Amino acid sequence: MIKKDDVQTLRLFVAIGLPQTLGLQINEQVQHWQKVWPFQKWVHPADYHLTLKFLGATSPARLSPLKQVLNAAVKGIKPFSLRLGGLGYFGETRRPRILWLGVEGELEQLRQLHQRVETHLVELGYPVEKRNFRPHLTLARNYKGKNRFEFNQSGWPERFNGELSWRVEELILYQSLLGQSPMYRIMERFPLNG
Repeated sequence: MIKKDDVQTLRLFVAIGLPQTLGLQINEQVQHWQKVWPFQKWVHPADYHLTLKFLGATSPARLSPLKQVLNAAVKGIKPFSLRLGGLGYFGETRRPRILWLGVEGELEQLRQLHQRVETHLVELGYPVEKRNFRPHLTLARNYKGKNRFEFNQSGWPERFNGELSWRVEELILYQSLLGQSPMYRIMERFPLNG
């Protein structure tokens, strides 16, 4: 929990989780990349997720209405399939801020779920995100190498030995626990029920 205006708040976000086995398989490849690319922080394998909406500091008193709104957002949405896509980054080519894996598959269903979450959260005063939705799984943050970042696919997915796809059957409300590892805790699950 973090302190804001002398009221304890929860740092929350809404996301799609990954099966644990897939997270561990991704981490096998990440261990190879850690030797090649020096980033300040690599995401714990239990923390891999696909963010749909960052909520930020939220009063515990808002949890009940937030859960009601997220339950409404998933109504009529059918489970769908996603698969891991290509490797990419955000930020300058020489010093990226974020290293990520993209997603492919039933992206129209993913966009529909994202839009439903955005629309329903407006009811609680959360503003609609102005940036385009770019679904991805963050792997690492803040490149700290002395040399320019040399990006290539570096064996992805050719070196990957596991199954690249998974079935999305729920939306998850997560809490960020800053300074912990893993740092994300599941607050509530919302099964897709279309």
